[in-house]
Amino acid sequence: MYGIPPPPPSDPSFSSTAPHPNALAFARPLHSLQRILTEHQFCWIVAAALLAWEAVVCAGVIHKVTYTEIDFRTYLQQVEVFLSGERDYSLFKGDTGPAVYPAGHIYAYSLLHRLTDGGKHLQRAQWVFAGVYVATMALVFAIYSKGRRVPPYALIFLTISKRLHSLYVLRMFNDCIAMFFLYAAVCMYSTEGGSRREVGRRWIWGTLLFRCAFFKTGARRDGGDADGAYIPTLLRSLALSVKMSILLFLPALLYLLFVYHSPLTCFLHVALLALSQALLASPFLTTPSHALAYLRQAFDFHRTFLWEWTVNWRWLGEDAFEDPVWSKVLLGAHAAALVLFASRWAEAEGGLSRVLARAWTRPGQAPAWGPLTAERTVTLLFTSNLVGVACARSLHYQFYAWFAHQLVWLLWSATDFEPMQALVLTSLIEYGFHAFPSTVNSSLGLVISLLVVLVGIYYGRPVGEENPVEREGEKRKVE
Repeated sequence: MYGIPPPPPSDPSFSSTAPHPNALAFARPLHSLQRILTEHQFCWIVAAALLAWEAVVCAGVIHKVTYTEIDFRTYLQQVEVFLSGERDYSLFKGDTGPAVYPAGHIYAYSLLHRLTDGGKHLQRAQWVFAGVYVATMALVFAIYSKGRRVPPYALIFLTISKRLHSLYVLRMFNDCIAMFFLYAAVCMYSTEGGSRREVGRRWIWGTLLFRCAFFKTGARRDGGDADGAYIPTLLRSLALSVKMSILLFLPALLYLLFVYHSPLTCFLHVALLALSQALLASPFLTTPSHALAYLRQAFDFHRTFLWEWTVNWRWLGEDAFEDPVWSKVLLGAHAAALVLFASRWAEAEGGLSRVLARAWTRPGQAPAWGPLTAERTVTLLFTSNLVGVACARSLHYQFYAWFAHQLVWLLWSATDFEPMQALVLTSLIEYGFHAFPSTVNSSLGLVISLLVVLVGIYYGRPVGEENPVEREGEKRKVE
């Protein structure tokens, strides 16, 4: 009634529902943060921040957490025999047992023996393993950058494992070295094609790895290598020379080589693996007795495991665990699961029988209908490894390094699980490797979770598939 009349309601600047300027200023960074955490194009920002954080965490662990000895001094004792000039592998022993790893293990810990002055300066070795951890995470993030189904925020779950930090920086197991070379190989196997500018736009370190790639999207149909490069296979051989567990990736690698390049290419890479292993082990193969001792210890497929240290089969009970029949059951389950997954993978190419028929008639050409994608390459390699882990005769705490960095990819890229379901599964698996000593509940939860993940992958969505129309076009060209 009195004073200045109110402004017209149509003026938005005076509307009672208009947001406050401070609210707008607060909403903008929240919206930007949401985009960074959820949109694939910002994956490199999250990865860079996490790498910096991981470097800080590793430094904190080295300075603040007391070192406790498990196997590192035994490794040094084993290599002391080698450094003294001995080449009989049966004599490479330490406090906790003989060397049961291939030649790369001896070479790696010989370097650490010299660096630490025979183990007198263990913190130097811890810094080396901190570097291995951060470098491994960089490779893992580079692999994840190829998976467009994995949101950037999911990378955070790769960095929160207390057990993994302990395995690398406090325990310094050889599994960590083996996985570094393995992830370098996977990163190169799964490289997609593109110009140098396109590649460099994704990752700064990617230009060093991606230009040497063997597998590329749109690989040649004549079975030839995309670049003629065998570097990733040599890297994989280096990983295998440190730890025999790298063999778990071999079934998927052979499938990818056989189907997407050619049977001939597959044979050449297998020959390269065998030759490189022989060259690495040559100092220990000088006489028949030495060669036999090396093969028995470095690639011992009949090793017995103690029930007290098992993480996965504790719930079975000691008698069932030590029964020789149980190991045969697991071996049969492993073989059957690989056949099932191979049949599932071949569905995109018309079925396993048709793939084999095309390979038989054209051994120098790729039996596949279409090109190989990065997502498919990574998923198949990680799935093959997880099948082996689930069927392992026994899992020990350090074996977590074999697959921990792969779970997020498999759960987000290869299954239809909701994020909360994926988090529950990763938490149960983490708990299985965190509980010490393992219990019936922790081991049973671990086994069930691994099986659920594998079932989810088997019935999950196809990986790396092209547009159906394009796939049909490729199919008609081949047939």
